[in-house]
Amino acid sequence: MIACSSYAFAHLRREGSSNSWKVSATKREKCLVELKEETVKVSKKEGTIAGAVALIIGTTIGSGILALPQKTAPAGLLPSSISLTICWAFLLIEALLLVEINVGLLRKKQKRATENELEVISIRTMAQETLGEWGGTLATVTYVFLGYTSLIAYSSKSGEILYHLINIPESISGFFFTALFTILISVGGTRATDQVNQWLTTSMIGLLLAIEVLAVVFGGWSGLGGSGDWGKVPATLPVMIFCLVYHDLAPVLCAYLGGDLTRIRASVLLGSVVPLLALLVWNAIAIGLSGQADQGADPVELLMG
Repeated sequence: MIACSSYAFAHLRREGSSNSWKVSATKREKCLVELKEETVKVSKKEGTIAGAVALIIGTTIGSGILALPQKTAPAGLLPSSISLTICWAFLLIEALLLVEINVGLLRKKQKRATENELEVISIRTMAQETLGEWGGTLATVTYVFLGYTSLIAYSSKSGEILYHLINIPESISGFFFTALFTILISVGGTRATDQVNQWLTTSMIGLLLAIEVLAVVFGGWSGLGGSGDWGKVPATLPVMIFCLVYHDLAPVLCAYLGGDLTRIRASVLLGSVVPLLALLVWNAIAIGLSGQADQGADPVELLMG
């Protein structure tokens, strides 16, 4: 495009006649139009804030929500709620820093998202660029371990749930659950997976709100009381962080939203606030229920019972 504009400008200088001027001006205008169209094409935005928020919520609200009340019950409502909010703020700052680094590398390497395939700068590449080769290796090993253990946990739990619903052995149910979503991601692509994820996330939030409302109606707050035990808070921090983690999505979010930092920041903020509010209400209800029964009882089992 620069060469095209230079050609038109040089041609204008060589031609002195009015007719030559018109021809050269036409060429220059055509080049400028082409340059403008090329810029629009490069900066085309792929994803939506709603889709990005759904990704964050769906990643954050997971199996950790079931383990949270049992760990926070000994500490009490006030200490656990304050600690949960502090963990959320810390992880929010961390996520914003990660997307800053990722977008910076996207711009530096001039990677762009296309219609059918997303160009993603991975956690490994981010670590290599900022910490060196050893940092990239360490990040890769840690990420693979985390992903592998998470897949095992979710496959196992899904098999257990499906066994109670359709009475199929847990191992077979877990296999079909994993195979179903593997086919969705592999065959359906980004667009189909995004739509299914948004629908599942909306359904999950609706079910969680329904459970929380029913728990409040049937006296879920009545067991709350006391100032709590701050000495029990450190033991709850790993579970709280696990409940609020979504940072492995940073590279995908940056590519999904085309490196638009404004939309990425908005998505991270909105997508992290919703799980925080849901966890605070869930934690309060579960602790309230445990206060009505034996302190050693699992609040989730009391809620389900």
